[in-house]
Amino acid sequence: MMNSKMNNVEECVREITNRITDLEGRYEEVPTDVDNLETQLDKMRQNVFTDIKEQNQRLIRKCNLIIMGIAENTEGKDLLNSLLEIILPPGVNPLVTERVGVLKEGKPAIRPLRIVLPTTQHCRITLKNCGLLKNKQEFKKISIQKDLTKVQQDERSPVFTRSSAGKRKQDHDEKQPLKQSCTEDQQESHMDM
Repeated sequence: MMNSKMNNVEECVREITNRITDLEGRYEEVPTDVDNLETQLDKMRQNVFTDIKEQNQRLIRKCNLIIMGIAENTEGKDLLNSLLEIILPPGVNPLVTERVGVLKEGKPAIRPLRIVLPTTQHCRITLKNCGLLKNKQEFKKISIQKDLTKVQQDERSPVFTRSSAGKRKQDHDEKQPLKQSCTEDQQESHMDM
């Protein structure tokens, strides 16, 4: 009887020892798991921050259009005024008209022009009105498009790749004429409606 009690005590001691060993093993794993969780949480926070920043930029640019090919001189201003008379909805004037990009020394001054319109509906109508430029020779070298973020530009242009210098290279030599560029934007604006 005494022997059996002693065996029970020994069995209980072994069981307790096993449980303690198991708990010690789990305790050693906890800091590693916490570190991994913190790393994952930091990555998730960064992704959410990046997504919010991107969505904010898209929202800010929703009423913007980019016009390319207009020189930064008196003739360019006159050409811009003629262009805006044709494509802007009646009674609508841009809230802001500004040049974007850096003016490079030694090169002709033809930076893209950003125009900010009052509403997204005005942008849609303006892009639709690009069709009115189809047969007008003075606007042949002008391109009008939505103001896109870098992410949107990369998503939208699979024919472009980034070189090591960070410049875009076009896979084919031909550039799309204005009417095709406007037509694509018109199709997108109709899908947005």
